[in-house]
Amino acid sequence: MLRDFDTKIYHRLLTVPGGRPVRYAAGQVICFQGGEANALVVVSGADIKVQYVSASGRKYTLGQEENYFGVLGEMELFSGSGTHMLSVVAVNPVVGYQLTREKVLGALVKMPDLALDFLALMSNRYHTTVTRAMENILYGLRFNALKRLVDLSDAADHGAFTVAQDIEAESLGTSSRAYRRVLKSLIDEGVLEKHGNSFKLINPEHAFSEIQT
Repeated sequence: MLRDFDTKIYHRLLTVPGGRPVRYAAGQVICFQGGEANALVVVSGADIKVQYVSASGRKYTLGQEENYFGVLGEMELFSGSGTHMLSVVAVNPVVGYQLTREKVLGALVKMPDLALDFLALMSNRYHTTVTRAMENILYGLRFNALKRLVDLSDAADHGAFTVAQDIEAESLGTSSRAYRRVLKSLIDEGVLEKHGNSFKLINPEHAFSEIQT
C-alpha cells in the first residue's frame, strides 16, 4: 500500500515544473538528520536506507528500500522545525529530481487529490517509523532480533533464509558482535539452525510464543 502511494506521487511530482536534477554517490546522505529541510527529492530505482542517530551517538537503521520509486524528505516540508528528523543515505548511486518547498506546496494547492495522497503517505510512514522505534525502546535485543527472524522465516515459507547480520544489528541499534551472540544463543537453545550462510527456525512454536509473551 505504501509503495502504491509513493509511485503515484512520484509520477505526479515529475510533472511539476521548476525542479532540478540531482545525483548522489553511494554512501552519500540525501537528507541529513538535523540539516535544513527546504526541498524534497523524487527518486526512481533507488537503493536507500533511513537512519536515526540518538543523542548518545547510537545509530539505528529504521528502514531499507531497494528499487524505491517515490519521494524523500516530505515530512519536514509541513513542520515548523525546518530540519530533517531522519537521515536518508544512498546505498548505491541515486538519480533524482529536487523540488523546493514552495514548488511542492504550490502543486498541492492546485491538486487536492495529490495533497490527499501525501497525507496518506505521511500517516503510513509515521506509523511505521514510530512502531519500529518504540519496539527498539521497549523491548530487549533478543526479543526484537527474534521477532525479525520470525518475519524472515514466514517470508521464506518457513524454509531457510539469509540474514544480513550487519544490517540487522544496525537496525536494532546494536553491534554486530552483540547480534551474533543472540543468534548463537538461539542456535544453542535449539530454536535456530544454521545451514552454511542460511538459517532456519527449527522451533517456530517456541519463537512465536516468546515474542507473544
